[in-house]
Amino acid sequence: MQHRFPLEFDADFYRSIHADLWNHDAAALVHHYETFGRAEGRRATPAVPREQFVALFPSRVPTLEIGPFNNPLATGNNVRYFDVLDRDGLIERAKRFGFGHETVPQIDYVHPIGDLSIISEKFDVVISSHLVEHQPDLVRHLAQIGSLLTDEGLYFCFIPDKRYCFDHFIAESSIADVCEALIAAIYLDGGYGIAAQFVERNWTERMRKPRRPLRDPKTVLQEWAQGKGLSTPVYREVERTGPHHDPQFRVAVDLPGLDPAEGVGGSKRAAEKVAASAMIAREGVGGGSND
Repeated sequence: MQHRFPLEFDADFYRSIHADLWNHDAAALVHHYETFGRAEGRRATPAVPREQFVALFPSRVPTLEIGPFNNPLATGNNVRYFDVLDRDGLIERAKRFGFGHETVPQIDYVHPIGDLSIISEKFDVVISSHLVEHQPDLVRHLAQIGSLLTDEGLYFCFIPDKRYCFDHFIAESSIADVCEALIAAIYLDGGYGIAAQFVERNWTERMRKPRRPLRDPKTVLQEWAQGKGLSTPVYREVERTGPHHDPQFRVAVDLPGLDPAEGVGGSKRAAEKVAASAMIAREGVGGGSND
């Protein structure tokens, strides 16, 4: 199923709705968004508002909406619904919280803990709203979604911005958390041996040949200096160049009795890491390459 989507970052759109960026070129706009705009919550694509995202749904194709509650995103004879309660249960819940219940749809598939494996149909579109962030095993959830989709099917996820909702004070899950949850699920289903085989099959090469340092080069340099009886490395800014929206920092690291080493980066922290890596490489310290 061919479907066109707006760009994740649309430079012309980003410039048009933010008056302070009218004179930035495309490269400067990308840098601004990655450095400042994303953290500030600035829109970078016209698909951000709910109604614009809904408008992207393909029409008249087999569609499954997960968790519609009292406000389904998709309607029509082509849409099926899945929830943890049937329609009567959802109406009762809506009344209990003071929500309208007139638009609660008839639920086609019900499972009390949200197990999608009870569905045998295939769909061109699956939709969920405020669901992904609550999955204890994200990989399993995505695998179940994949089993429900046709070969060119699409999964539309509405995911809240945690900065502006009750999830604000909940720590973000890392990739490590996602992998840990998956391994735990495999262990519970199949036991230690199956889980160990899964880990060995997928991570042995990475464990033997890590793609990046296992420790921060600044930490490695500091520990090496302490082992030599030297003081803590001192980092100093040597030079700052480039425009305000795209600065480049040159930083030097100093240790007593050694020549300084320098590094350049788009932030002071990045430049400090490069400088530490340079001194580590020059002095033959193991375990701290920044490649």
